[in-house]
Amino acid sequence: MSGSGYGVTQRPGRSASPARMVALKTLVRVAEDDAYVDRALRSEASGLDSREHQLARAIVYAAVQRRETLAYWIEALTGRPASDLDLQVRIPLEIGLVQLAFLDRVPPHAAVDESVTLAKSVSNRGGERMVNAVLRRIVREGFPDLPSDRTPRGAAIVHSVPRWLAERWFAELGEEGARALLARCNEPAERAVRVNTLKSDPETVRDRLAVAAHGDPELPEALILDEAVDLESSDLWAEGAIVAQSRGAMLAGRILDPQAGERVLELCAAPGGKTSHLAALMGQGGTGITAVEQHRGRAEALRRTLDRLGAGGVRVVEGDALKPPAALKGQFDAILLDPPCAALGTLQRQPDVRWRATPESIDQLSILQERMVEATLPLLAPGGRLLYAVCSIGPQESDEVLSRTQATVESRRTVLPHIDHTDGFEYALLRQ
Repeated sequence: MSGSGYGVTQRPGRSASPARMVALKTLVRVAEDDAYVDRALRSEASGLDSREHQLARAIVYAAVQRRETLAYWIEALTGRPASDLDLQVRIPLEIGLVQLAFLDRVPPHAAVDESVTLAKSVSNRGGERMVNAVLRRIVREGFPDLPSDRTPRGAAIVHSVPRWLAERWFAELGEEGARALLARCNEPAERAVRVNTLKSDPETVRDRLAVAAHGDPELPEALILDEAVDLESSDLWAEGAIVAQSRGAMLAGRILDPQAGERVLELCAAPGGKTSHLAALMGQGGTGITAVEQHRGRAEALRRTLDRLGAGGVRVVEGDALKPPAALKGQFDAILLDPPCAALGTLQRQPDVRWRATPESIDQLSILQERMVEATLPLLAPGGRLLYAVCSIGPQESDEVLSRTQATVESRRTVLPHIDHTDGFEYALLRQ
């Protein structure tokens, strides 16, 4: 496997299913190259049919999300730390453990046989014998008991997060709150869409959806789907009638509450979900909105997205939010600032976020967020408002940032996944 000189080269013999081979190759890239899960899977899974793609995704996401739990079981069953195992043994074993523990629709015999076949296909050292022995033992005896999650150490293993994060949430939310949040972070993310009112209306979209959906009284444009569906291949998506967006993210537009005729600015605007929502709330295709994005490729993608969604009136500008042009000083009635953050509110839908964030990286982000707020405040017109929004959880990226700025906090809102059943966010509406 590339970084260790192994390579994912299949040996002669029966092949594992396409989904499981894709899962293997994806997890190797994640382990060896620190690849982002979604990008690596997208690359490896091209050409899979829908059913195989769903299985590959379920295996990969669960293996990354449940890494700490899997490591605990591997050490208990083999007497060796998971990190000591060669990848061509460890990854097929993880794929088998994931199927036995977390995928109800995979028969145990299929999980075992396919994982052994995977190990045979890539191992030159007889690793399939260990994979076979461990998985068959689990089928006979069940999984080793996990520790209690009533301490941060136990919770980190049971809910599969870094120990520092469990300790932090226990300190901030108390034991019960932390355990509830950690448990929620491993449940499926909500399946929500925002109806793009520049193109359609909720009643029409609900009638055309392939699955049942229900609304949210606080967000008239939101629909929560009762089951998964491939939105991006639907006519509604192609027509720009819907946007995949969590209700937590939709709140940004509602809290900022842009009005027709106002001058509105969004910073760090790509990929455009919030930008297009502001445009829909204001009408007229987003005329009056300026969206700033630093990276040229992302800015171009943002323009294409806004055109597809009927928000071509938004002015997209390439620029650095830390260095706004002096000519923009005092020009905007409403500003949405969505700075880079640790994204700890999105652990349900982004399985590798929990392993990428560190206390040190959050400290660095907090400093950057403060600088962005201070650079943005002078752009407000007299009486204007700035909405600070991060899809993260905790005072390091909210209270501590705001306490160091010169703005007045008019209102605050914290959205928590275990309470609000959507992505976690910290919102603060600021005035000069």
